[in-house]
Amino acid sequence: MTLQKKAAPKGPPTPQAAKSARPPKATKTTQLSAEKSASHVLQAASPAYESARLFTVFGVGTDVVRGFALLLIGASAFGLFVALTQALDERRYDLAIMRALGGARSTSVAVLLIESVMLAAIGLVVGLALAHAFAATAGYWLPAAASLAAGAQVWQPEEWGVVALALGVGIIATLLPAWRAYRLDVAATLADG
Repeated sequence: MTLQKKAAPKGPPTPQAAKSARPPKATKTTQLSAEKSASHVLQAASPAYESARLFTVFGVGTDVVRGFALLLIGASAFGLFVALTQALDERRYDLAIMRALGGARSTSVAVLLIESVMLAAIGLVVGLALAHAFAATAGYWLPAAASLAAGAQVWQPEEWGVVALALGVGIIATLLPAWRAYRLDVAATLADG
């Protein structure tokens, strides 16, 4: 079996394309592997060289997964915002009665903030539990992902960022409904009854 060289692409490559498509520099080990491959029917490969090439190919895939994760975070923030806005609309009369009986404006805002943080915390706990379970299952069933199973059994320091992000999104999503509850006209709401 002989090695065939691929035809060079037409036109000069862009610096970004050349950087991402070029595998790491050949070392003596990779040169020896190439020489052995050329002289025998079998092909030798250097694991470090091949894994570096693999990561250059799949580097785009991790960017896609990160983008999808950001899209999901945005969608969940919007969903939480819609749920809290609907809850405010449904309980507008109850909040007006609470205020008429002497409740402060800050109390109605606090009720919405606590509800939002509780919803975000429940989603956070369920999401982290499912993520750890999925990582453990993937590590168990796929030998190439065995490190996921070990990582799924411990709390990773990066997960504190997930906690902060989830609670922050919960608080930000409730700002507009809380402002509307703060500015609620008690007399007009009770008159609409």
